[in-house]
Amino acid sequence: EITGNIKKLDLKTKKISLLKQIPDVFHQRTTGLLGMTLFQPHQQTQYLFISFTTKHNRNIYSNLYRYVYTKNTELKEPKLLLRIPGNTGHNGSRIIIGTDNKVYWATGDAASDNYAQDSTALNGKILRINIDGSVPADNPIAGSYVYAWGFRNIQGLTQAGNNNIYTSEHGDAVEDEINLISPLQNYGWPLIEGRNPPKNNLALSNQRTFSPPIRSWTPVIAPAGLAYYGRSRIPEWRNSLLLNIFKSQFLSI
Repeated sequence: EITGNIKKLDLKTKKISLLKQIPDVFHQRTTGLLGMTLFQPHQQTQYLFISFTTKHNRNIYSNLYRYVYTKNTELKEPKLLLRIPGNTGHNGSRIIIGTDNKVYWATGDAASDNYAQDSTALNGKILRINIDGSVPADNPIAGSYVYAWGFRNIQGLTQAGNNNIYTSEHGDAVEDEINLISPLQNYGWPLIEGRNPPKNNLALSNQRTFSPPIRSWTPVIAPAGLAYYGRSRIPEWRNSLLLNIFKSQFLSI
């Protein structure tokens, strides 16, 4: 929950229990506890990864933490893996564990026009991280967490059965997007939105190449959570992306 509570729902009994109240969560409007994923390898230590905002003096930060997750559903041994600039909005924060057992963290641009196109900054990016918080040796940029860049405010992150990674992202009044993520690709923000031409000649003068979305919407729909469905229990949904939409409170397939 955005205020900092982590709860467990028993699908059989429908009972909801509080597992942990995360301390120091800064919640105001769209800040707070924003992302979460479980890593449960067979017969190994299990972890819960969470992303939330904190505020120290006047500065807001986005934080990636790892908790040990026990058989008794206890959360203990918190470890800060990464801390990056945050803001009152545009903190992104979705997390998945890839099929390669790496953590993928979608970060927002923290409402700054400078971060997303700076490949040395960690905002406005998809970051690829080892379970212990270190930089993977096979990352596309040596010594860097950066996997892909050029994002405004990713609200959905998922991986399909064929290992493709997809995101849903809020545009700036136009061109909300679904993107297929590839390493080292630049997705354009703030120089380009959706399938529109570049906003100015900067992108062209620097000979930058941008990856277009696989789907975009104008008027905007406010895309939120994104999930891949690869099971057969609902045959008509098989191999589909399921997208939650804020604007109409709708589930799109």
